Amino acid sequence: MSDNELIALFKQTGRVPRQPDSFHDAENKALNCNHPQGWRVIVCNSEEDVCECPVCGAQRLKKCGFDEDCQ
Repeated sequence: MSDNELIALFKQTGRVPRQPDSFHDAENKALNCNHPQGWRVIVCNSEEDVCECPVCGAQRLKKCGFDEDCQ
């Protein structure tokens, strides 16, 4: 899938499948994580990023900041 297709999928389902930069297949909500290590970009189309917490696997969408980390 292209990055645009993955971002569209996130908008529909709230999650993208595991990507090469992902650490998790799914979010572990039992951790009650406060995302202490920040967020990692796992998909980017130069307009939007899908970011993932490396601790619990939660994902979120944000405007692209052209960097490795999501703030």
